[in-house]
Amino acid sequence: MVLTTYSANDKDVRDELHSSAIQYMIGDGPITNIGTIIESKDYECYKAVHPAVKPFKYAQAKKREWRKILGDKVVPLEDELR
Repeated sequence: MVLTTYSANDKDVRDELHSSAIQYMIGDGPITNIGTIIESKDYECYKAVHPAVKPFKYAQAKKREWRKILGDKVVPLEDELR
């Protein structure tokens, strides 16, 4: 999982993920805070497990994975609570 390659102690990144999840609406343009989320990457840690991955593909995978989590898990849970 690409999103787990940031420091678990990085409160700023957790706050950005939380804020992004709260503000996300399917089909509503770019994901909030995606730049900060991508910049939080720990490419070297990920590359140790996936040696063939390139930096650009890693950042794109991180973005795709967060969008998928938002669309498949966060939004349905939010809709369920309404």
